[in-house]
Amino acid sequence: MARQLSIDLRMLVLLVFAGLGIFSPARAHADRIPQTIDNTNIWRLRGSVTPLARPEFDRGKVDAALPMPGMRLVFSLAPAQQSSLDMLLAQQQDRASANYHKWLTPEQYAERFGLSAIDIERAATWLRQQGFSHVTVARSRTWIGFSGSAARVESAFRTAIHQYVVNGNTHYANTSEPSLPGAFRGVVQGITGLNDFRPRPRSIVVHPDFTSQVSGKHFLAPDDFATIYDIQGLYSSGTTGAGQSIAIVGQSDLSTDTNHGNQYDVVTFRNVSNLPPVNLQVVLVPGDRDPGIVSNDVDEANLDVEWSGAVAKDANLIYVNSQNALFSAIPYAIDQDLAPVISVSYGLCEAQLSSSEINTLTTVTQQANAQGQTIVASSGDSGPADCDYTTDPNNPVKIATHGYAVDVPASLPSVTGMGGTEFSEGDATGGTQYWSATNNGNSGSALSYIPEMAWNDTVINNFLAASGGGGSTLFSKPSWQTGAGGSPQHTFQQAFVADRRRRSPRWPARRSGPGVEFVGRSRWVSDLLAKQLRERVPEIRSDLDRDRRDVGGSADLCRHRGADRAEHQRSPGQRQPIHLLAGGQFPQRLPRHHSRRQHGALRTGFKGLSRQWHDWL
Repeated sequence: MARQLSIDLRMLVLLVFAGLGIFSPARAHADRIPQTIDNTNIWRLRGSVTPLARPEFDRGKVDAALPMPGMRLVFSLAPAQQSSLDMLLAQQQDRASANYHKWLTPEQYAERFGLSAIDIERAATWLRQQGFSHVTVARSRTWIGFSGSAARVESAFRTAIHQYVVNGNTHYANTSEPSLPGAFRGVVQGITGLNDFRPRPRSIVVHPDFTSQVSGKHFLAPDDFATIYDIQGLYSSGTTGAGQSIAIVGQSDLSTDTNHGNQYDVVTFRNVSNLPPVNLQVVLVPGDRDPGIVSNDVDEANLDVEWSGAVAKDANLIYVNSQNALFSAIPYAIDQDLAPVISVSYGLCEAQLSSSEINTLTTVTQQANAQGQTIVASSGDSGPADCDYTTDPNNPVKIATHGYAVDVPASLPSVTGMGGTEFSEGDATGGTQYWSATNNGNSGSALSYIPEMAWNDTVINNFLAASGGGGSTLFSKPSWQTGAGGSPQHTFQQAFVADRRRRSPRWPARRSGPGVEFVGRSRWVSDLLAKQLRERVPEIRSDLDRDRRDVGGSADLCRHRGADRAEHQRSPGQRQPIHLLAGGQFPQRLPRHHSRRQHGALRTGFKGLSRQWHDWL
């Protein structure tokens, strides 16, 4: 096996503790919810209808008894709290600040940025009075979870719940903006879980050119990854990810191997790869219904878990199962502070989310940053046309018709987006230059680093199949990206290091993987690495014109609106950034890509600099 599997996982080995700190004393803040909540004085929560629930898909009211588990009443920060949080996030990255790398616990976050204890109890009491069950207050006091029937929801929030049939799948959603008592005006930011539209897994099948004499396919084994990205030396020195944790969010049960006693497939994967026994914990978000095996999601779930631990092979893996990876699993992983790195391979384009949903994700990911957690998300598989996407392998999108679009959560300023590149072995001799004809004892056959380029197989496949990237329509380029280039009105997009095939992150593994050379919890890459790599951008940037391709036959989308910033940069070896964080120096010059393209090769990449990674470029 030499290399078919390519996934965004390299980020997990670079992100681990870099300075635990205890924050300033708890700050009391004023109550915002009146003692008496008048249900007759109501206001509408604007921007709370999903764009996916379109009238032409409406099939009428759902059964009143329909269970609606896993809902959340999400609270906004007061203006003074938001200003204070913005200042804190800046101070946590300022080496001259006393708050540098001093991360908050969820309880400390609650005292500074959550509702007061009195307000949170008033809101919880109101939910119980409406007949909702499983009312659970977040540790951060920024949201309250609850469940109930459709009839309860319609009565409490004065909106109808209808059934919608979209692409043959049945969903439910609220038909109009929900209403709340006026006492919650300016306090409630959104209500999640009023619909069951789920984010889509960012996965697509690759058709590699190289073949093995046994299976006709060419596979990438964990041992290959270690060779290609120069981490064998780290393993030899004892740097294996031991003591570190990675949270992987999903919305399907993991599959099991019926040929080996129904053990998880990840166990079989590790056995055949000669990896240590897996340290795996599977958590179902409390209050959520077990999704079971979901056909469109299970492959993503398996690959994410398998490859998160394939690089950081001794790390603790926490699979957070849920009904909705974005609005259930991510908030839970953050509120419980499960791990310093959170891996996400699900998303929707910006236009497919309501403003309330976008605001909710923005707030919760800022909390993650304040707690020292890095969120790594896939950038999409439709190039700069993220809204043109389907999960139906029998009906792929061949022409982009929805214009430029980027993926959420990858486009959020507080999230690091991961795009894709592919190996560029050059001509046919690359098969022997970079790969051995036989496998070693760990099923590896790679011989050295292999040049990479931005992944784009649209022309070869005759359907949209390219690394996501481009400018956000929602977010301006944040201040910490000013040194990285690009127009100020677009979120910076950058293809960089991260293997992917069906889109599970290897980069999260690199961030949290080898832990020997890291101390404490680190949300963002060291300024040292940042400055060094930023200086090397002109040297490592490839000639973008060589690899731009039309997307779906439309005019070259990758040439417009900053989409070329989703193009590629050379993936640094694993040891380079790790040693640099430990005080070393980055190589004076990084090798550039080969200009020739080998279609169907493995894909790697990194897109969308978040604040965590701003200094890299």
